[in-house]
Amino acid sequence: MAYPLPSPPTDEEKLRYLQGRRLPLYFFNLLAFTTLHVGAWLLIGSSSAFYWLAAPLLLVQLFNVLWFAIDFTGRDFDFAVHQETLREYQSTPAVDVYLPCCNEPLEILSNTYTYIAQLDYPNKSIFILDDAGRPAVRALVDRLQSQFPHVPFTYLPRPASERGILGKSGNIRHAFAHSSAEFFVVFDADFSVRKDFLNEVVPVMERFPDTAIVQTPQYFRVNRNQTWVEQGAGPQVEIPFRVDQVNRNGLAATACVGSNALYRRSALGEVAGMYPIAYSEDEHTGFQMIKRGWRVRYLPLPMACGTCPDNAQVFFSQQVRWCATAPSLVTSTDFWTASLQPMQRLCWIAPLFGYVASALTPFLIPIPGLLLVWGLSNGTLNPTWSWLCWLSVLPMAINILVVRKLWSRAGFGANTIRLGVVTQFAHLMSLKDYMFGSLSGWVVSGAAAATSPDVGDPLKLADSDLVGESTPLIVVAPTKPKDMKYIQMRVLCAAWVYGSALLLALGLSSLEWSQTRDRFGISVASCAVVVQLAEFWRTWAFIWWE
Repeated sequence: MAYPLPSPPTDEEKLRYLQGRRLPLYFFNLLAFTTLHVGAWLLIGSSSAFYWLAAPLLLVQLFNVLWFAIDFTGRDFDFAVHQETLREYQSTPAVDVYLPCCNEPLEILSNTYTYIAQLDYPNKSIFILDDAGRPAVRALVDRLQSQFPHVPFTYLPRPASERGILGKSGNIRHAFAHSSAEFFVVFDADFSVRKDFLNEVVPVMERFPDTAIVQTPQYFRVNRNQTWVEQGAGPQVEIPFRVDQVNRNGLAATACVGSNALYRRSALGEVAGMYPIAYSEDEHTGFQMIKRGWRVRYLPLPMACGTCPDNAQVFFSQQVRWCATAPSLVTSTDFWTASLQPMQRLCWIAPLFGYVASALTPFLIPIPGLLLVWGLSNGTLNPTWSWLCWLSVLPMAINILVVRKLWSRAGFGANTIRLGVVTQFAHLMSLKDYMFGSLSGWVVSGAAAATSPDVGDPLKLADSDLVGESTPLIVVAPTKPKDMKYIQMRVLCAAWVYGSALLLALGLSSLEWSQTRDRFGISVASCAVVVQLAEFWRTWAFIWWE
């Protein structure tokens, strides 16, 4: 199977995130949140048998309230200031380009390195940080050096005894100790970079000497030749990079995401180049910089395009690791003793509640329908629910199916909704792993995460058959054996969805004939059935597809 390798963002894509269109998004989010949760509280208050639902509902609502506080206090990015910065600061200090890799296919690496070699910046040195020590990667670097003789490439693997220790963090720390430029930039192995990347980010460092890191977005395209996971994963990062990071930047609490970021050596020297942890090293590093009084700035210009995981298992594992950041950071003594402003601290607390809310959501969705039907069958349900149930559900459905799709510029669609289920169960697994100390470290992800044989000429790849494109292809190796954590969550999802459907069917079967024919009964029962059918549709891919 083959997929097109990424090419750098176009000029139009580069400016795509400048128009956040936040107000309509906030308005409909707030409307959907208010109607859904007011309805939920009215349901809880209608019977003492429903009071137990208050605890998980409060956790979900707390996350929403915290995030609304960030949304409504954040500020838009001032692009005019950035343009002024580019005009006034045009020096070219030395920059080291770090390219960590570990067993990615040569096609991926060749594509990335070729674009890196074309960076329009005179004072750069490129370091290939091969944590697998493959001769084929060394040969690729030698060939690229011949193809681009004026670009200084350095093949810099870690000693065999150190490989794998602390994952990508350890790899970058080793490179930091063996390089010396005033700044260094990090790109993951699958990102294709625009020629003007350094010309956009270096002036920000020059103008603001208190800046430790300049972070740019991670950007992913969606096309018809991708798997359902790739098509769903790309749009998932749109809100974080188009809205959330802009808000956090205005609050001096930008999250560092590792790749596509420029770092100041004098600042990162305080952590030897990267915070020493085997997962989520990027966000821990960014927090350490802010804690020490440095700024992490966000530039909402997609300057590099990458690949998403191409199957649900790899995506699941990625989300498990990403989720681990919030609990490990927020529950640390370091976090609570740091000198932070309240809104800065909130920018790390809110995501933790978000992960908890995400993990609870699949279990909460069917419960109101079950309570409504069983309340109808035993005659305890208030007749106002004949219209209140639909009033609670419809705004949320419209917000997800219509508003979000119209707002998105990244191809939000059905597969993004389906992939949300994988994300939710990954968050559940990650929180469980954190509580029991069973988190895993970094592993390769991406459209070609499986180990690929070193076949063919990595610099002479076939063209894509996409209309209007001439793009090399990724050849994807067979999927690795299933991870037991992933299987466990699929089984749990199936058991809950189909178990709740069985309970709903039993509740409907217990209704009196007269209850199924009056307007009250029809409205309540139909709302419960529609929500359950929506869950069948939403979870189908996670349960049954690969």
